[in-house]
Amino acid sequence: MRKKASIPFSEIISESFFPVSAWRVTSVSMNPIPRRLASRMPTVLFPAAGIPIRMILDRGVCMGVAFSFWVRVSGRSSRVLWRCDTATAEVCQFRGGRVWRQQSTGVMTFFGRQWRIFRQVLCTLVLVAGHCGIGAGASAPEGFDRANGYLRDGAYAAAIHEYDRLYVNHPDPMVKAKSLFFSATTYAGYLKRYPEALRLLDRLIEWYSDSPYAEDALFAGGTILFRKGDFQRADRIFSYYLKRYPQGHHADGAVEWLESIRKKRSLPVEDRRPLARLPSDIRVQLFDGVARARVRAPGGLQVRRPGAAWQAVKKRRVTLRAAASRVVSNIPDMQGQRIELKGTDGRIEISGRMYRGVLQCIGTGGRLQVVNRLSLESYLYGVISSEMPRTWPVHALKAQAVAARTYAVYMSLKNANLPADVTNCSGSQMYGGIASETAAARMAVNATRGQVMTYDGYPVIAYFHADSGGHTEDGVNVWGPPALPYLKGKADPAGRIAGIGPWTVHIPLKQMETDLRQAGVHIRGLREVSVVRRSPSGRMTELELTGSRSRVRVNGNRFRLAVGGKTLKSLKCNVTIDGHTACFRGTGFGHGVGMSQWGAKHLAENGHTYTDILHAYYPGVRIRTY
Repeated sequence: MRKKASIPFSEIISESFFPVSAWRVTSVSMNPIPRRLASRMPTVLFPAAGIPIRMILDRGVCMGVAFSFWVRVSGRSSRVLWRCDTATAEVCQFRGGRVWRQQSTGVMTFFGRQWRIFRQVLCTLVLVAGHCGIGAGASAPEGFDRANGYLRDGAYAAAIHEYDRLYVNHPDPMVKAKSLFFSATTYAGYLKRYPEALRLLDRLIEWYSDSPYAEDALFAGGTILFRKGDFQRADRIFSYYLKRYPQGHHADGAVEWLESIRKKRSLPVEDRRPLARLPSDIRVQLFDGVARARVRAPGGLQVRRPGAAWQAVKKRRVTLRAAASRVVSNIPDMQGQRIELKGTDGRIEISGRMYRGVLQCIGTGGRLQVVNRLSLESYLYGVISSEMPRTWPVHALKAQAVAARTYAVYMSLKNANLPADVTNCSGSQMYGGIASETAAARMAVNATRGQVMTYDGYPVIAYFHADSGGHTEDGVNVWGPPALPYLKGKADPAGRIAGIGPWTVHIPLKQMETDLRQAGVHIRGLREVSVVRRSPSGRMTELELTGSRSRVRVNGNRFRLAVGGKTLKSLKCNVTIDGHTACFRGTGFGHGVGMSQWGAKHLAENGHTYTDILHAYYPGVRIRTY
């Protein structure tokens, strides 16, 4: 081979270098390199394939390996072979050499005998990669975008509800098939609820057999059965797949799965094993999509590229901005797709707020994403007093600490392949950095150090809210299935006694119409809002909106989020129309699922311990210390 060019890795993979209209990735191969070099691989997206390379690398790093990538890219007038080497962070262009099989589907294919096993594991990426853009057409309803947002926020049940809504309401059979497939992969890939996933995949194959998703569904069903240990049925599924789709884009994977089953080869397949230990660090998204950021460290600043050594800088203030998919700073020779900064004394400031740990600045599409990586317990110091007043009883604060730690651990396990585990807003957990730390918060965190709620050995989704209004809500009524046994709605006398009390809010219909339109609910001339269905807790689960020419039904939680969760405090309310204004009168604050913070306060004031409080609001869980 003859080397033709060498340019930085982040530029060659960036959208600006390979416009989608001109280029597309046709195949990828990989070769092992030392694990210590893995972190030099920047987080990038192949324009056509849509799978984050970091996602693939993280799967590999878990197995103790990293890779260099051989990418074949076809353009308008030529075909070029590039070697993307994580060791040198460069991409070298070659011509000639080995001719690889071209993929017409845009899905990446891996080669190399020593990586047969890993390729099989990678094939199961269909269980999560579908949400990263594979197969998503430009005409897909915006509901898929909303579902993707729910997945990024960890609201998996809400994503499933959105897919179900698309399946029921959209007339296009292709959209219905896609909705079934994505719903099934969410059940399997995020919630590990394999029976529900298989049921949906069976329905897709039976009712939408002409859809291209039927092929993916059949292959995904085989991988799920293998994960469950049902090798006999998996064998039948993969055999049938090869018979029905002999030239299918999963054909090679099906062959190798069959070889593994029949040779009883052990595979490093993901399973739902009990939690062995807590993650040491947590990654908190502070900003996403900002143009620039100013960073300072009172005790001195250090900076590095991922995997490199820390370098002390003389500047006490650093300005960062994004250029395409690169982070550019005012420090000489310090730019790249990702830059890390920290203070020599462990503190670092951005946008006037001080944080512990490391700041990771990531360039994506001309914007910056800023992530704070710090120890799990230090993170909780900044959460507890952001979520609950420091003057509240000790056991209420301890209950909040265990719930917040459990939620953070759950999200870190589920979002391991994403740039961040949680965000710093109410959609995740409020986190205010060092300024939010109090002596009471540190005491509650230290006193419960390492304690997590589990169900069947796995961390629970420890949702909590401000005030139940006297009755907690069943999670399935807010976000749809699956119904989780520890998130069942029930009467909450403590919440009724100690809550914030009744409230009234007036919302102009014109403003409500605008808010709904921005959330994807289109209604013109809104003049009536009526309740169609309520849950046993009394919350509105479905509303009907009447406009000048049409009527639209909308899920209650979606309606509340559209008009604003702080504006419409709870769905446990009644609504009347007064002229051009909707008047809501109700009780409670928040979605109502899980622990009521005001209820926890009342229980603690009346002699209940934090473990009593947690068992009251999350029935059936076990509190374990790791």
